[in-house]
Amino acid sequence: MDIFCEYIVKVKRSPIEILISVFSVLVAAILIFMSLALLSTPFSSFVLLIDAAIVYGVYILITHFNVEYEYILTNGELDIDKIIAKRKRKRMFSMNVKEFEVLEPVEQNKTYANILDCSTRTNSVDVYYAIFSKDNKRQTLIFNPPQKMLENMKQYSPRTIHLKGEIY
Repeated sequence: MDIFCEYIVKVKRSPIEILISVFSVLVAAILIFMSLALLSTPFSSFVLLIDAAIVYGVYILITHFNVEYEYILTNGELDIDKIIAKRKRKRMFSMNVKEFEVLEPVEQNKTYANILDCSTRTNSVDVYYAIFSKDNKRQTLIFNPPQKMLENMKQYSPRTIHLKGEIY
């Protein structure tokens, strides 16, 4: 029997990303306002073209912070794609769940090394971490899989995958 699960999570914007967005809008507004003085010159069509480029650049910058992660589990193979502004997709992670050393809920006071963060960046209770080796280097994947996906992963590696509330 084939198992297929797909799940998309939206990443919460950080305060720095919000600050960059607000700052870029303010700078663009100031530049456009200053360029209005040049509309009575022979370069007025060129000024309008530059204003349009500024608006487009700010739009691209702000939407670049709209990030989603898509988790795909296909017969024990976990793939995680990063989707930026619903325009660009990049494969962040791909591995068979049998190769995980451990997959457990994240503990708040525990520190993790070599982190690949594919989570929503919220302090929710459904955040899990998986430790794996890649290129002879131990890494930690942090992500927010749904309960159904975790149960399907457990079918492929029952000894290394520990769900919330289980005693292990």
